[in-house]
Amino acid sequence: MTTMGMIGGLGPQATIYYYQRMIDQFQNTYDKTGFPHIIIESLNIKTCLELSSNGRWDDLAKGLTERCDALLNAGAHFGLIASNTPHKVFDQIQSQTRLPLLSILDTTRTYLQEHRFKKPLLLGTGFTMKSDFFTKILKQVNIHPVVPDEESIVWIHDKIFSEIEFNIIKPETKKRFIEIIEKHRRMDHVDCVILGCTELPLIIQSRDTDLPRVDTAEIHADSAVSRYLYLEQS
Repeated sequence: MTTMGMIGGLGPQATIYYYQRMIDQFQNTYDKTGFPHIIIESLNIKTCLELSSNGRWDDLAKGLTERCDALLNAGAHFGLIASNTPHKVFDQIQSQTRLPLLSILDTTRTYLQEHRFKKPLLLGTGFTMKSDFFTKILKQVNIHPVVPDEESIVWIHDKIFSEIEFNIIKPETKKRFIEIIEKHRRMDHVDCVILGCTELPLIIQSRDTDLPRVDTAEIHADSAVSRYLYLEQS
């Protein structure tokens, strides 16, 4: 029996989103496979946020590596981290654990290539928008992301951690998000919007904009299901 390991809690709403998405994807194969065996390590987002805010990325990588090892020891055959920001240290984590990890960066890049997107708007936490770990991997395949201005970055980061992480969805917050998206569509001619925080699908839904949404959580969860089924059938 194949076992999937997921590091969640970063934040909890995204973990619920991942779990529900993966279970839904198994509905059509239930008669043959049943539902997947998933082990979830739900971490304390407050601790991880404090490490990130203080630039203690090595400590964050160490802690996440320990949790990956815990999943491995519990029987996981592969794992994933249900959050974009920790992928800043993904390579460091993967080099220190024997648990094969499925990267949200790789799965998103593949999706963008398959759909021939070239100039996405990247939204996410301040860490994701201001760092180069996401943009660098996309530029390697001639995809050139646009990030909002500093004022918008600060506002988005605050709303993610003061509202959306707690599943607080305010109409005025949604309205401002849509205004930011539309601004960059007009000014920068972006061809899609990357929801580069796994909580953003809670507030930016397909009916809110006709600009194609690239939901990194959905893509990552679906890729995990594909990996699981491949291993199950091998």
